[in-house]
Amino acid sequence: MNDAREGPPLIETLRDGLGVGDTAQTARALGLALESQPQAVARALVAVVATQEIARVELRAERRLDPRPSVQPSLVTGADSSFLGQLGTGGDSSGLVVSALDDVRTLLAVLRAGKLRQRRAAVRRLGEILGKSHRGVPSEDLRRATEVLTHLRDVELARELSDVRAHLPGVEGREVRAERDQFLRLSRDLERRVAAFWDAELADEPIAALPGDQRAMLMLRVVELSDTLAFHLGAIVEGIDGVSSRDARLSLVTSLRHAGDGRLVPALRVVLEREDPDLRIAAARALGRIDDPRVHPALVSAYDRSVVDLQRTVIAGALGLAGDARGAEYARHALESEDGEVRVSALEALEAVGGTEDWEAVARLLEVGDPRTCVHAVRALARLGDARALGPLRQLREKTGVSAMWAEVEDAVAAIAARLELRGEEVDAESTALRISDGVEALAVRQAPAAARLWSYKDYLFGQLWLALGGHDRAVARFERAAARRPDWGAPLVAIGMLHARHNRYSKALASFRQVAEVDRRLVERHPIVLRTLLRCFLRRAEEVERDGRGDIARGLLEEALSMDLRRAPSALAFEVRRRHEGMRV
Repeated sequence: MNDAREGPPLIETLRDGLGVGDTAQTARALGLALESQPQAVARALVAVVATQEIARVELRAERRLDPRPSVQPSLVTGADSSFLGQLGTGGDSSGLVVSALDDVRTLLAVLRAGKLRQRRAAVRRLGEILGKSHRGVPSEDLRRATEVLTHLRDVELARELSDVRAHLPGVEGREVRAERDQFLRLSRDLERRVAAFWDAELADEPIAALPGDQRAMLMLRVVELSDTLAFHLGAIVEGIDGVSSRDARLSLVTSLRHAGDGRLVPALRVVLEREDPDLRIAAARALGRIDDPRVHPALVSAYDRSVVDLQRTVIAGALGLAGDARGAEYARHALESEDGEVRVSALEALEAVGGTEDWEAVARLLEVGDPRTCVHAVRALARLGDARALGPLRQLREKTGVSAMWAEVEDAVAAIAARLELRGEEVDAESTALRISDGVEALAVRQAPAAARLWSYKDYLFGQLWLALGGHDRAVARFERAAARRPDWGAPLVAIGMLHARHNRYSKALASFRQVAEVDRRLVERHPIVLRTLLRCFLRRAEEVERDGRGDIARGLLEEALSMDLRRAPSALAFEVRRRHEGMRV
């Protein structure tokens, strides 16, 4: 092959495109015939540049990072001598590990109160138990395990939960299998478009063109994507695809936060070494959730180089997820920062590296008045698991009127109760009672007379009939009449909202769903299908107004969505709403 230095550097040729320079000169530099087709030259150019970039990254990594594989303990705070503190995740050579547990109740408690790797292992072990003959396992425990795995919506466990739910019988299993089929169709179509992109047949990068909900579905299951798509993601992360802007790369890296795919480690490690602070922070958060021996030395090197509080606290939390608690003291000190971003990153770090002694400092942040700080403080208290935090949590539950905060507090109390159970302590029913039945109260609307209820139900049935026959306008008219006759009934308004959402009329759908929330908020938040549709409408409408340049309105829509109890929404959808809102806020 001729020396590529005879012409422009190949990386610049790739970045500018073959149409800008001399294609024949590029072909000669690549050792191809001068009359080669542009597609063949493009393929060879990409292959050579990729080889050069990989060699450069590996050489730089050898110079800066300790090549020895790291030993990643499954526990972070070595001083914790309790059962949960000493519980390994399956990779330990000795001691008790999650994969050896057979008691379903203990596994469910670990699923509530454990660290990230412990919770992942608990899901896998519960899946194994449910997949066996269940001999010797009480039927009540099996029922409880099935119920928890069916309803748990934890974005950090989304892939593991999906694998288990796919084997469950009934409606839940069918829905998960249908969602997986959708994922496979989407990934196959995306793979074809990615191939066309690298063949210079598409000008726009395909992943950036996806709607937010579809991209979130893919990014939470990167492990199941082909090598072609994984390497394409790595190219965008590194910025060598030639078209993605800095903002597009940042959006993608934040989407990969829970991907957990080791194939992304080289690209994320390159970003971690660069100086762009936002990209470094997003890369550190993604790396901390990847169980790979290359992660720990990269994070240690980045932590030692970081001098900015925000970056250092985020990397401290990522190290904690990787099993290294060296950043615990720094995170505790950062709690006192006047910078809200630093405080939030410190709370995230303490979720991984904190101990029960930190509960009081974290609980004080429940009073700062910043909703975002308050939410992260509640989540940190859930992971710290100290029973003394139940009092402040109960007070917060009683004085807040936001259902999203109620959901966070209820989950935190359940996690603390599970940790007390694992520590062998008695769980006080009075201290953990939050009057969950109070929930979100519907408006006190006087019940309609019997005749009005009868006519309203008749209009609703006729509306469903017109809907089945395809008369959508007549169906909406009937539903509106039913809602007018009986203001305390939300079902007709739900039907109108679902119809508008099905035809991508997101603004009209949101108007109907908001009316339902005013009448009966539970009907929206406790019905998975309605909540999923509503959340998708919020996300798609926010994308529409953002494209029109009205970012403040888009942010307001996402904030409204996040004020709801999203525990019954799909993990990918809820994560994408939070991620986009965070990006707009920054």
